[in-house]
Amino acid sequence: MTKIYYRNYILCGAPFVNKFVNSTLIEYILQYSLENSYEIPDAYQTAFFGLKKNKLDTFKYVLLNKETKEVFIESEKFYSIESLVFYDSKKEMLSDNFYFIGKIHDQIELREATGKDNTLWKEALENHSEVRQNNIIQKITNTLIELEKIVTLTRKIEEERLFIQESSVIEKRRYAFKNFIDLCMSLHFKRDAVIQCIDKLSFDESSECDELDQLIECLNQNNITFLSQLEKNTNLEDVEWMLTTSLHENFHINTQLIFSVKQGHDVFTSYNWVIEDINDTLKVYDLETGFIEKKDKKYIFIHKKKYKKIIENIIREMGYRYSTML
Repeated sequence: MTKIYYRNYILCGAPFVNKFVNSTLIEYILQYSLENSYEIPDAYQTAFFGLKKNKLDTFKYVLLNKETKEVFIESEKFYSIESLVFYDSKKEMLSDNFYFIGKIHDQIELREATGKDNTLWKEALENHSEVRQNNIIQKITNTLIELEKIVTLTRKIEEERLFIQESSVIEKRRYAFKNFIDLCMSLHFKRDAVIQCIDKLSFDESSECDELDQLIECLNQNNITFLSQLEKNTNLEDVEWMLTTSLHENFHINTQLIFSVKQGHDVFTSYNWVIEDINDTLKVYDLETGFIEKKDKKYIFIHKKKYKKIIENIIREMGYRYSTML
């Protein structure tokens, strides 16, 4: 049951509110989310310099029901209410075992749905109770913190995209370049210098150097390690150094990227082995490698896993193609 039905349009129990989880937050998520379902990436507490601490306990999936309306089922009236449904596996959903936040007017409540075998659907509608366990309340809170981050970012990008929808093709591409830098280099102390370079990109089709070439030239002039072209004569150790340096400069994470070179493979096959090894290390930070493809060239960089789809669309708007392996 993905929708939450109440017999009466009133809370079933006591309203819930704490320092972070309240009706205002739920209204924000319901109003500005672009999707009806989200998969929540792993989240960690971090200390200074990006050092990983403890993994936060979050739900894997969240479903959003964004409107309240009256429905009639077998001549009986019910209310399908605004709600957020939290669960860790599809099996839980199919068996009606999950947690949810129901919103009535400007109040919310936390409930646990407990499905039982051989339960009539009408009875299943009322098989939920108030959440009192502190660990579950904290798990829901952690999940909402991560979900708010995702909604805020996608909202910002969507609003700015709509704002320039009627702009020229050149300005749309320039804006896509800026979004790309904001998502992958927001922590770099020279980020503003790169944005200034993007403002000066020529977008001249007759030029031998296209916009990506100009961006890479800007990065090189500012001694910024971010985008690096992979060629058949590129030394594998250079790849490891570049990604390690980029990880430190762009994400403030200091860690050793370990990889093994497979014998008997050509250099591009070896690259794929290296990328797999490096991604095994990066995944604990919710990071992974990606590639910008331009004709017969590929440029590697590091980005947040949870922004993968957004980055893929942005790179398309830049005029290139995104890929994950060589």
